[in-house]
Amino acid sequence: MNFSGVMDSARTIFGILPISGSIFNALLVVAGTAIGLTVGKRLPTRLTDSLMAAIAVFVLYLGIDMAGASTGILNLLFSFVGGAAIGEALDIHTALERFGEWAKRKLKMRDERFGEAFISASLIYCTGSLAILGSIEEGLGAFPAILITKSIIDGTSSIVFAATLGVGTAFAAASILVYQGTITLTAAAAQSIMTQPVIDSMTAVGGLMIVCIGLNLLGVAKIRTSNQLPGIVIAALLASFG
Repeated sequence: MNFSGVMDSARTIFGILPISGSIFNALLVVAGTAIGLTVGKRLPTRLTDSLMAAIAVFVLYLGIDMAGASTGILNLLFSFVGGAAIGEALDIHTALERFGEWAKRKLKMRDERFGEAFISASLIYCTGSLAILGSIEEGLGAFPAILITKSIIDGTSSIVFAATLGVGTAFAAASILVYQGTITLTAAAAQSIMTQPVIDSMTAVGGLMIVCIGLNLLGVAKIRTSNQLPGIVIAALLASFG
């Protein structure tokens, strides 16, 4: 089935079921995780290690490409560094790790990489421009074509993430629902705020965060990436008033 055929099928589904683009996105991530967990158990360690390295390199490329969206290097620098300072003060990373451990205990899971999978997948799926643009598109009453496209990409990548990082990948679906759902629900008010420069600035900071994730996945560094989340807000504010 070609992409236009997939989109036609999606239009049919969305016409029948009371489902949003973010819910569709979350469902595909969960489905992809289920497939990845099933396939991953049958793969030799050397292959999963190679897959992990391939993912990490691709994540680095994706982050560098996203960071190129910035048109103001000083704003990007201030947003990224300032965001990291605020994030460290608030210790967002530890809070997310505690949430991951809490969920792990409640679900009685023994996966040592649960928290890493949850945090990494959440950041990758939620910091791109597709998440912002797609959520705004749907919030303004249009058919969520962008979110459907993103859902297909996320669902496919979640197969590989789950095969290498584990079941924590599925819980990124909750992050997708909260983040994209919030943007969709406030899209009418955000229409005048989410200008292209704002989106570009937020995407660029998100790109640098994804580069950090890639370095973590490769084992090159141990960067508390979640603590850089405030940088996205700083970037949006600087672009709005700059």
